[in-house]
Amino acid sequence: MRLLHVAALALLVFGCGSRRAPNVVVTPAQTSVVVAPAGGGSCQSTLAVGPVRTRPGCTIDERVSGQTTALSHACGDGPAAASFADARFEGGVTNGQLDIAIETAFDFSDGCRWRTKQRIQGTLASGQLAYTYEEQPDPGQRGCAQGCLANAEVQVY
Repeated sequence: MRLLHVAALALLVFGCGSRRAPNVVVTPAQTSVVVAPAGGGSCQSTLAVGPVRTRPGCTIDERVSGQTTALSHACGDGPAAASFADARFEGGVTNGQLDIAIETAFDFSDGCRWRTKQRIQGTLASGQLAYTYEEQPDPGQRGCAQGCLANAEVQVY
């Protein structure tokens, strides 16, 4: 099988096109490209997030409660991402451990600017992951409300 991959790669590299340089425009990327290890490839799983729980009186900027979405990830170690409507969680898989996150910012009715860190993490093979949410006002502000924490269970299949 590996010989077949090498032959296909050689065909792509040596068998296509002419020797003149192609017209290529290179633009800087905002994210780095991570190459999956040999045999790693790209995998897809489904994430199903349960209800997000927080203390009474909290208004939070969570984007995932009760939603199901696709998780694209390396089959071995490498990049991972999942989108919930307009919220894209990004990160990776290391030794079977998924860790993807998103940070958001919002203005709240207390007049303060807030930042959140939302994360989905855990062992992919277990079928159970955890969603966590934490928030805090930007430094140097006064009169801000008390920050909230939240969590949810996430099934992966």
